[in-house]
Amino acid sequence: MPSRSWRPRSINRIPEPETRSQTVLETIRETLAFRDRGEAPCRHVAAVTERNATQLRERISALQALQRELERLAKKAKVISPDDAPQAAFCHIIEG
Repeated sequence: MPSRSWRPRSINRIPEPETRSQTVLETIRETLAFRDRGEAPCRHVAAVTERNATQLRERISALQALQRELERLAKKAKVISPDDAPQAAFCHIIEG
């Protein structure tokens, strides 16, 4: 039986998001620590906001790459018949 190790090339480049609740709680904890020290957290909040925007931009880019790969495979699936790829052990769309 063929292995199930195939994955679109793009999927390996998608950065995994941190556990959202953990990240939010840590950010709140860090922000409150400024108050506890009598400091304004504005610079910290600005840095967190920028970091989150950058991470989101990277994730969107990776997801768009995955979308392009899936659209390429869908297009390929429409034009290639399984009869045209009899050597495929599992699926001509995935293997080819």
